[in-house]
Amino acid sequence: VSDPRADVRYMPRESPDGVPGHYGYDVKSDGTAYVWAVVDKNSRYAVGLNVDNDDDGVFNGLDQCPGTAPGSVVNSAGCSITDLCPCDNLSGWRNHGAYVSCVASNAEGFLDDGLISPEVKDDIISGAGQSTCGNK
Repeated sequence: VSDPRADVRYMPRESPDGVPGHYGYDVKSDGTAYVWAVVDKNSRYAVGLNVDNDDDGVFNGLDQCPGTAPGSVVNSAGCSITDLCPCDNLSGWRNHGAYVSCVASNAEGFLDDGLISPEVKDDIISGAGQSTCGNK
């Protein structure tokens, strides 16, 4: 089946419920994806698509930090420690100590959530302490 819209996929839909129909997905002009479906009116199932544009494991609808750097460890909100404690002075750090405090607090939270090991936590905090982040 051809369609003038870009990046459209059509897939036959039989499993898991045996209801005939089809569904597809498309990409909007802003780059986000969405799903459409045509199924028997008596179907008990809906077709859905969860999209994660920054590929951090947190779907866009729940992601509070949608531009997380690839490969970053993120919390359940989709935020890395770098997202939560950005180095730049635009963040309004009073001083370097305020920045390090933010990193230490969030690293402890990531440790408590099982996202990082104690050694990684210590390395992150040490790196923050050695940085110039928060200096005016």
